[in-house]
Amino acid sequence: MASEQSGEAELAIYVGSKIADGLVGGAADRLITGPVLNLLGIKKTDNSAAEYHQDIVQRLSALGQSLNDQVRDLQQGLSEIKSISTEIKDYLTQESLAQMLRDYEDSANRIKSLFELFVDDVSALGDVVGSASQTGQPNDALTDLYQNVLNADNAEKVSEAMSRIHDLLVKPSDFDKGILDYLKDMVTAEIQKFAETDTNFVYTFTRPWATTFNPDLLDRNFQYYDCGKIVVNGYKVARAEVPNIAALFARIVAIQLRGLLLLAKAWQESPHAPTLGLRLNEVLESMQLMKNFYPVYKSTVDDALRDTLKTNGKYLTDDFLHAFAKVKRDVLSYANHTDPGGFLNHDWIMMRV
Repeated sequence: MASEQSGEAELAIYVGSKIADGLVGGAADRLITGPVLNLLGIKKTDNSAAEYHQDIVQRLSALGQSLNDQVRDLQQGLSEIKSISTEIKDYLTQESLAQMLRDYEDSANRIKSLFELFVDDVSALGDVVGSASQTGQPNDALTDLYQNVLNADNAEKVSEAMSRIHDLLVKPSDFDKGILDYLKDMVTAEIQKFAETDTNFVYTFTRPWATTFNPDLLDRNFQYYDCGKIVVNGYKVARAEVPNIAALFARIVAIQLRGLLLLAKAWQESPHAPTLGLRLNEVLESMQLMKNFYPVYKSTVDDALRDTLKTNGKYLTDDFLHAFAKVKRDVLSYANHTDPGGFLNHDWIMMRV
């Protein structure tokens, strides 16, 4: 006989199984929706640890010889989820973003510690029926689940932590930015940082012919800049950040998955079902925002490069334009080149010499 679940709890488990499938593979997907995890939820009739224990033992006994295999497989699936790192190692030098991530870790650690206790208790369920029939005493794992893991206070803490993580990702308040905003600020700052140092893109003549070929074409009295390096470096920096951002998103999703599973069991038949539905919607919204972040990120990089070139690019000077206009027409007309003195002006940036 299966335990009843609220519609919100059932949907949370279903969504959690799909998230688990994406993070650790299909085995976790099947196990999360299996009978053992379904049986462990807190029910309306569970008024004490003893009643919860007695009911779970009866239900587990009905699984017969497959019990140990199902418990072991569930424990393995949950352990795979637990093994996903939630520690933030990147972006700790960008103070504004680092502060947001420290706030995230405070909330994540509350969920993480409870989920570890949950997995430990599930791992000890293999002997629950045998030990109960031999001793007549409540099994420690089931008692711990009821009293110390899936209790009302812990469920409320998990719910608050999940809500806080959602807010940090999106926007904590009308007067602040969210993690996604600070990620865009971070890559913009990295692009600008390179361009703010002129020596990063000063052009140096290195090939022998470059110092002797047609000296009237490139007057060596001027400083030349390869502003194209701003663009090349900008895209290089942006590409290098993509794996770090993806890893950060995976950690956020993994911790929200843990929270969903805990709340779905703690509030399986609870009046808090609407709150569980709200947390579920926030997880789905967060995942969609992270998915949509990548095209926004590309636009952010393009805009940052455009603005950086305008601000830090080296425009053609009066002296340079005057000297360039003196280039002999026979040199410029070779291969139908156009006289640059006719269209070059101060809006042009030195991109490549």
